Amino acid sequence: MSPVSGRPEFPSSAKSAPLLRALWVPLFGDGFRLAILLAALAAAVRGVGMLGPQRYFWVLPVGFTVMALTPHLFFSREGRRRAGLRFSRRPMWIVCGILLGVAGAGLFYWLGVTLFGETNDNWFVSVRRSFPSTPEMAGLPTAQLFWIISIPSLIFSPVGEEIFFRGFLQQVVEERWNHRAGVIMDAGWFAVVHLFHHGILRIDGQVQFLPLSGAIWMVLIFGTGVLFAFLRQKTDSLVAPILSHAAFNLGMNFTIFYFL
Repeated sequence: MSPVSGRPEFPSSAKSAPLLRALWVPLFGDGFRLAILLAALAAAVRGVGMLGPQRYFWVLPVGFTVMALTPHLFFSREGRRRAGLRFSRRPMWIVCGILLGVAGAGLFYWLGVTLFGETNDNWFVSVRRSFPSTPEMAGLPTAQLFWIISIPSLIFSPVGEEIFFRGFLQQVVEERWNHRAGVIMDAGWFAVVHLFHHGILRIDGQVQFLPLSGAIWMVLIFGTGVLFAFLRQKTDSLVAPILSHAAFNLGMNFTIFYFL
């Protein structure tokens, strides 16, 4: 580990090895242009899935799946290792990450209710409205609905987003500039993409903007992005941020189903 930054020290040969597979280097160089392109596509997919008719909701799990495959498609073996696609040897940080994820969901809930009650400006009200709904689900007990909604959100979003944002996107920016720039740009785009969950909404068939609560939501999501990046740094692995993200989603859904 570096005594100054706490970052793991890689051999100089590993540092100089290209992130991308040899196939992609002539097209994308160090990968930054590719990262910008894929980040824009990720935002577009999120916008279609969240703002479009419910029949387009399927693009979200497909998008998360493609995000999870991104390092495997574009990174070299060494690039995947540097991106954190490995098991962690620091189980205590994994446990801490899970607890912090649950605590973060509780904080989001408390702030939303305290500031905005159960109005449209409460971000968890927006998330609740975005859940898929079918006639078959209408009469199901709350506990059953909770798990029907929660199980996919424990898999697709945490795995896809953490591999893409903390693994692919952050690593590309780090290689171009430095760790701090990687965390800031990654968490910033993570927050922008989540505006389609709250801030830019489809309500009663109309796209509406919620500037105040949307801005607060972006700050909160930026903070969670920094937290997940911190967990990746501490464990040199994506396992901790994935599990922390899953714990956040589980805590979020629990407050939505049982307290809103």
